Amino acid sequence: MNKKIKKILLISISLILLSLTLIYYSLFHSKEIFCSEFSPEYYKWFPYSESDVLIFINKNNDTLKYKVSQYKLFHTQSYESLGKCGHCEDYLEVKLSNQNDTLNISFHNLDYSKSLFGPYITIRDTIIDFTENEIDSILTENKIDFDKYLVEKNKGLISVNIDDSIWKLSKIENSNSKNILTNINCE
Repeated sequence: MNKKIKKILLISISLILLSLTLIYYSLFHSKEIFCSEFSPEYYKWFPYSESDVLIFINKNNDTLKYKVSQYKLFHTQSYESLGKCGHCEDYLEVKLSNQNDTLNISFHNLDYSKSLFGPYITIRDTIIDFTENEIDSILTENKIDFDKYLVEKNKGLISVNIDDSIWKLSKIENSNSKNILTNINCE
């Protein structure tokens, strides 16, 4: 073979090997994807700390108290592109309890642009999924009104309907405990 053909053959083989290496790397090597910062909006929608006491009153001036028995914030900082849970997630879980009742609240993916599952809220057994337009409207109006619950930004849960009796938030007794943000890691 002459030198020119050998040179072309060597360059071709080198390019093929390089291409195969790049394809292999892109298919089988995970890349770290970074999520945006945790949104402080969650604190504004449920401005509580663990051990706070929410005091509600009804039209008869009866009192209903709920203690914040759990307040957890979760955030994904990053994930591996080929990982089993490859997506950004933020959410808040709050548990309000008294001797007769427990209200479990979860608020997921307020920033819908970075979420795989989209924004939704759950109170007790009621789940509401929000479209982009609905979440934009909620963020403009600063209220979430559904089923038996009314949530207002900077106040939290302000009204609860229990057994056809409307209970309105009267005050919050602050415990001054600190909330902790937990980073979600997919193992």
